[in-house]
Amino acid sequence: MCRENGQKSITVGRAITAWKLVLVGRFRLLNRWCDFIEKNQRHTISEDTWQQVLAFSRCVHENLEGYDSEGAWPVLIDDFVEHMYSILGPNKNTGLSCNCGDTEFESCLYEDPLSDKHRKDYRRRHTGLRNVPGLKRKSSKDDEEEVSETENSYSSPYLKRIRADNSPTRCSSKSPCAIERSLSQGFPLDINRFQPSELVSSHLIFQMSAMEEDNHEKHNDNDGSSSFYKTCFNALNALSGIGILSVPYSLARGGWLSLSLLLLLAATAFYTSLLITKCMNADRSIKTYPDIGERAFGRTGRLIVSLFMHLELYLVTTGFLILEGDNLHNLFPRFNIKMIGLRLNGKQSFMATVALVIMPTLWWDNLSVLSYVSMSGVLATMVTLGSISWVGAFDGIGFSQKGKLINWSGIPTALSLYAFCYGAHPVLPTLYSSMKSKHQFNNVLLISFVLCTIGYTSMAVLGYLMYGSQTLSQITLNLPIHKTSSKVAIYTTLVNPIAKYALMITPTVNTIKDWFPSRYAKKTYLHLLISTFFITSSVVVAETLPFFGYMMSLVGALLSVTVSIFLPCICYLKITGNYKKFGCETIMLFGMVAMSVPIGVLGTYIAIREIVGSV
Repeated sequence: MCRENGQKSITVGRAITAWKLVLVGRFRLLNRWCDFIEKNQRHTISEDTWQQVLAFSRCVHENLEGYDSEGAWPVLIDDFVEHMYSILGPNKNTGLSCNCGDTEFESCLYEDPLSDKHRKDYRRRHTGLRNVPGLKRKSSKDDEEEVSETENSYSSPYLKRIRADNSPTRCSSKSPCAIERSLSQGFPLDINRFQPSELVSSHLIFQMSAMEEDNHEKHNDNDGSSSFYKTCFNALNALSGIGILSVPYSLARGGWLSLSLLLLLAATAFYTSLLITKCMNADRSIKTYPDIGERAFGRTGRLIVSLFMHLELYLVTTGFLILEGDNLHNLFPRFNIKMIGLRLNGKQSFMATVALVIMPTLWWDNLSVLSYVSMSGVLATMVTLGSISWVGAFDGIGFSQKGKLINWSGIPTALSLYAFCYGAHPVLPTLYSSMKSKHQFNNVLLISFVLCTIGYTSMAVLGYLMYGSQTLSQITLNLPIHKTSSKVAIYTTLVNPIAKYALMITPTVNTIKDWFPSRYAKKTYLHLLISTFFITSSVVVAETLPFFGYMMSLVGALLSVTVSIFLPCICYLKITGNYKKFGCETIMLFGMVAMSVPIGVLGTYIAIREIVGSV
């Protein structure tokens, strides 16, 4: 089915169900293998791995005899064998004794395990189900097709080396006696609950597999560790933050009517976040945003989604450092660092210092712990909004600026910065996976989007009324630094990047960790190394291109529009197959896609032009 859909891989849940159908009664390690895959495989199973597991089940005995450590096995199988050794220990007992009285089998122990004689015997008795009452035997044509598939699997390169080895243990693992013994002892269903005639029904096995998968999905609904309130804090922290400082500048660039575009983008982003949830509910093996792309468009989809997602997260976190440098330099304009002949000016020195402060938060890979840090970020946003309101109301600034109704030349930049405010979609799958009660995630999204939109709208209106067309890319840069309320706003603004940085880079760090073998991916030192390298490179980019407004406009137009509007729509249409149907939802989704394209293209062009002009 996956091949017919143009995919070269299968989801973990479907692979496990298929293995139970194909290998039931023939692979003594089947249950252990499926448990291992469920616990250790995050994404999908490739077609090559699928075929090699079938061959692995035929040539490897239950005590792992027949496993060639030098063979061309996929890493997944090597890790499984290492896992079994860690549980059982290497078993040097070949276990070749047989009480069935099968002379052909006994003679096979000393012959080529893939000889013609053995292959004929294997062809005659391969199913291993002929002694079960009620069995519906296959036709001869079906037998020939099955044997053809079996012989093709034996011709793979790594099995040719086994073929040259006359070790009797290799023969025993593939003998019909061993297969039938596996059937009598290793059938994965509860035999006491069914009549013998029911055990051999493939339809029943499929139903049982589906029931097991449903039970597994219900169990997975509570496999997270973050509560509803902690997830709300994480979601609010991901959506709010530095975007709230740039919305007055966005309104100043676009005029009062551009505020309607903010509300339109908020509604669109909320709807596409629901689409992401629907995609994850459609396949519970989906854990990350790239998984959605792969589920929809195969490996190409995963690559494209990963590229846009991680580039957005990287540039956003780089913007955090620029924000910190700008505001600290505004407070302490004469500060600089001289060390070993190297001199860093005010902004550069502050960026490096803030990076050192943020670094300890990167060493927590548990979102339940990060939620406490997220709480401080949400509170910091509220304090910033209150402080700026105080400056306008009681510190002599006032709200007397009228502004323009609309500024057509600034609309693309305004749209880009508005889109940047709702660019947290790559983090949503991580939040969903970490949540304990996943059925409440839509409520989390609703609360988060409503509260953040209220905050964005309030800040945009207040800032534009305070400074009008003179509003800078960060509203805090307009504040009079000698006022106490201004200092409160600036200092609390500095807390936000510290609270958000670790949460934002978690998906990227996890993806990089997945590149390594599973035995290393869970090591703490690997997480530390990747996180440290990540923030170090961010410092270099921030000090090279310290243009907050232009960079955030680029992120919003090129990346936020893509990952928050374009990709969720097309992935959902492909996964559900609704692109083939003509309905209100399909028309609306295609309308969102059509809207996102000109916003992204025009906004990206203008942002790049401004960055190049500033360099």
